[in-house]
Formats: sequence, structure tokens, C-alpha cells
Amino acid sequence: MNRKTVALICVVWAAYVAGASSTACNDALSSCPRGYLYNPHSMSCFKISTQEKNWDDAKAACQSVGDRLAVFDSLETISWAKHMRKTHQDWIPYIDNYLWIGGRDFHGRWQWEGNIRKDIVVADWREDQPDNHKGAPQDCIGLFGKSGELQWNDVTCSSALINIIFIKLCDIFKLLPSDGLQGFLAESVRGEITSSLFGLS
Repeated sequence: MNRKTVALICVVWAAYVAGASSTACNDALSSCPRGYLYNPHSMSCFKISTQEKNWDDAKAACQSVGDRLAVFDSLETISWAKHMRKTHQDWIPYIDNYLWIGGRDFHGRWQWEGNIRKDIVVADWREDQPDNHKGAPQDCIGLFGKSGELQWNDVTCSSALINIIFIKLCDIFKLLPSDGLQGFLAESVRGEITSSLFGLS
């Protein structure tokens, strides 16, 4: 694999009022924070950032602000991300970049990172990937750029890459407190929220 600037994808969670209908939730979500793109399939907002970090540092940076590396666990979300990278003015400049996501080879099993790891079932590997190119321990997943493929490639986790912010907004119904996302994701509730949103329990 040629050395490339790569990206990571972080996810943070917020939620709205208990008892809100799915329609109301979807309407609220379609108004993403400024600079973010709305993905209706996962009810999430995405944004490309330009900080370069290896996979572990990217994960730590996400966690330090209550975020997570993103989980691309549906064909719909995979297709949406490809479409945005090819067509949206904010993402086209990064069409040739690698992007980190939250998948990693943990002890011989490709899994999504999290408090409880989850096996990767839906995948979008490039042909002949993963391959540990030239015997290198390529244990982290990067979204490939170049030639419109935009598929997954195994990447050496120490590679320095740019990043995507991924915000999950509306899977549980609580009122977002006045101190914002970090308050909402305080330690007292973080585990419960993580399990509820991503099926990690």
C-alpha cells in the first residue's frame, strides 16, 4: 500500500425528547450541525476533519471528547459515504484519501471497536483485501480512495491519517442537557448509551 493521508471517522451521540415519533426524530436529524452531512440510513451526521493521527491516537482523540470511531455496518451507509465522496463539494477534495473507520483485526478477527467488540458482518473490501501487504501487520481498516473504488483496505495502524467526524443523534430519546454532547455522554451514562445505540451489549 502506498503511503497516503488517511482519515478517521468518529462518532458522538445525542438524543431528543422521550416519546418523540420516528418522523419527528428524522426531521430533527436532517438538520445536522454546520459543516456536517446527513445520512438518512443511519440517522447520522458526517464531517471530514484534517487532523492526521494513527489509528490508536485517532481512537483516543475521539474518546477524549465523547466520540467513537465510526461503524459502517450496513450496505446503505457504505453506499451513501461513497456517493458523498464522489459528489459533495466538501468531500470531493478528499476523493483520493484513505479514511480511518472503527474496524480492526483483534486477535485474528475483524471487529468493530467498542466497549464490547462486534464482529464485522457487512464488509466492502477491495479485491484481494485484506492482504497484510509484503508481510506488514496491516490490522486497521482504511476506506480506499483513487479511481472511484472507495472500498476497504487493510492499513498499518501506525499510519498517520486525516479524519471524519460521525455524529449519531437520535437512537434513544432523552433531552439533550444544556452542557451539550460531552455532558450527555458523562461516564454515568456512557456505557448504557453505547450499548443501546450500537448493539454492543
